Amino acid sequence: MPDGRAPRSMEVPSSDIGRIIGRGGSTIKRLSQSTGCTIEVPKQDAQSEVAEVKLSGSDKQRRLAAAAIEEILRGGDPEDHAAAAEGALVVEHELEGMDRQ
Repeated sequence: MPDGRAPRSMEVPSSDIGRIIGRGGSTIKRLSQSTGCTIEVPKQDAQSEVAEVKLSGSDKQRRLAAAAIEEILRGGDPEDHAAAAEGALVVEHELEGMDRQ
């Protein structure tokens, strides 16, 4: 959000919606819980290349959720962003394929 505004919706490529939802809805539930923002993903339209994801909550909640979604779309770890939204210090790392246990 370069202008500091809190978006009420975001356009996400339809091909990336699964990354936002996660297995069994785990990612979207975790992001909603950690940011306090309600994140609504529309049912997939096979014809559409872009889906409009709606964000509901305070300005701060929407900014946190939008930043997390943008970073996840760039390949970031959803759990890192959920933890950061909760106030945890997240240290950048190059670890890949490390399962959290």
